[in-house]
Amino acid sequence: MPILCGHRLCDSTLNRIVDLTLPLYADVPVRPGDPGVVMDELADIATEGYRLTHLSMGTHTGTHIDAPSHIIESGNTLNNISFDVLVGPCCLVNVAGEPESSITLDDLIIHKDVIRSTGRVVLKSGWAKRWGTPEYYSNSPSITIEAARWLTGKDVHVKLVGFDMPTPSVKQEIDIHKVFLEGGIPIVECLNLENLTQSHFEIVVAPLPLRNREGAPCRVFGLLNRSS
Repeated sequence: MPILCGHRLCDSTLNRIVDLTLPLYADVPVRPGDPGVVMDELADIATEGYRLTHLSMGTHTGTHIDAPSHIIESGNTLNNISFDVLVGPCCLVNVAGEPESSITLDDLIIHKDVIRSTGRVVLKSGWAKRWGTPEYYSNSPSITIEAARWLTGKDVHVKLVGFDMPTPSVKQEIDIHKVFLEGGIPIVECLNLENLTQSHFEIVVAPLPLRNREGAPCRVFGLLNRSS
């Protein structure tokens, strides 16, 4: 069994690691109302002999994870999410990526067996191509209530869900968040899935270990095997 730090991450069958994280930089467009990304140089090599940067940004900027406490008063905070949820088999499902399009149950149910077997799913709409532009936060595709409830229902019940959009739904944002987070299912948002070519892979979600917080930026990797 492939082992790294007690979790199944890599073995001789794995030969490619894909970064599923969007790049962060100063003044990158953020969701309206959120604090911007600020990177101020506090020290430079010429003067102090080393370089040091002050970083300021919201916890839901760029590729990040929503813990249940993001919406649910009594929900788990970030530090209570098990690595067994954040690391493991995952499946990629391609969905419609037109502005204001809907991700429906019909889009997902045909992948029922692989979603159920992996227990984790990421939805690729192609919206990540708009990252770095103001339109990234406008009119992105939305998963329907019916589809979200199916993913959280007894028949499938994923343990982790991810999107390459800034939110699972611009149409019913709070309601859709509640469907997942009330079920204790963390949401990874703002993924970059453009270079992910394999539908079945291992995912590694590594959020900053912010104690008692509702979410955090994270680095996310996809580990592909030799059959890709």
